[in-house]
Amino acid sequence: MASHKMLDELWESAPRTNAYFDPKLVESLPLDAARFLLHALAPGAPLPNAVHIRMHGTIRLNGVWNAFEAEQVIHWERGFVWQARTKIKGLPVTGYDRLVDGEGEMRWKMLGLFPVMTAKGPEIARSAAGRLNVEAILLPSVFLHDGVIFSNDGNHLAVDIAAHGESNRILLGLDGRGGIASVRFDRWGDPDKTGFHYESFGGLIEAEKTIDGITFPSKLRLGWYFSEADETTPDPANPTRFTTEGEFFRCEIDDLEFR
Repeated sequence: MASHKMLDELWESAPRTNAYFDPKLVESLPLDAARFLLHALAPGAPLPNAVHIRMHGTIRLNGVWNAFEAEQVIHWERGFVWQARTKIKGLPVTGYDRLVDGEGEMRWKMLGLFPVMTAKGPEIARSAAGRLNVEAILLPSVFLHDGVIFSNDGNHLAVDIAAHGESNRILLGLDGRGGIASVRFDRWGDPDKTGFHYESFGGLIEAEKTIDGITFPSKLRLGWYFSEADETTPDPANPTRFTTEGEFFRCEIDDLEFR
């Protein structure tokens, strides 16, 4: 996939890290937070502030699941660009979602010519900021930054994070090793076309990978209306709103590079 110039520029602007993980950094954290970070970061692993991701999967558009391929760059200080290609009714659609230096935008075209979706402005930027904050799970070194606060919230590890102009409480469901099994938070958006508001968003982590001593979710199912009930084995006789209409994104990360 040819890279969009904004994606390349964002990646090239990220300096290479010269910081490395020392387990002593988590000694003062709550037990579950330390368990999570010790699983995500091996001793001596780099502590990057940017990641370049290649992924594939399926995305639900107008009720139909379509295959896609995508690249994404997250530069924590500046934002993200996610560019993808898919097909709608057999016709190619390409475009991007982005939040860069506080400006949010979605721009998608069919055949490279005809607009399918174009949106920008403060509401788009606010929704994209929430997305970026939760995508810290793909860049776990972010959770060591000043201002990130951990606590327990029922059966979840709660992470309070304020970045990119948005504050979110992210609930992580951890497995027995400290890996992420589920993620949930209230995201600003308009999934039901009734006006922008906070709505539950999240999903399930079905696999993970380790590169350069950093362990991250590598297979995800995400969407709106994700609730605690969706974290357990689904009951086909009692489908949830997440499974019937909210879930719209399933992806598998093929490769990534940290910087």
